[in-house]
Amino acid sequence: MKEHYLRSAKPPRRVKPLNHIVKNYKPVSNHAHNKDDCKRKDGPKMLSKDNIMDLLFQAFEKHQYYTLKDLQFITKQSVFVLKAILKDIGDYNKDPAHKKMELKEEYRHY
Repeated sequence: MKEHYLRSAKPPRRVKPLNHIVKNYKPVSNHAHNKDDCKRKDGPKMLSKDNIMDLLFQAFEKHQYYTLKDLQFITKQSVFVLKAILKDIGDYNKDPAHKKMELKEEYRHY
């Protein structure tokens, strides 16, 4: 009976000390060689002026007014490149209701 009490007083699981350190490696998804590839893929690609103008005309066929930020997102070009091209083909509308870019009248087809 006494043995039964002693056995029940012992914890069923005991900590077992290790003589050596076990190395646990955490999984990593962003390796150094993957980061370099992503930088090359996601970098800005400079398109020709004609290609950018085609993208802009396609966008303006859908909507009449666009902000510069929206056009930058659509064409994926820098603001400086877009401003240079939009000086030729677009006007900035200063009306409070539509403070956005629109095509010049000679380029409109609507």
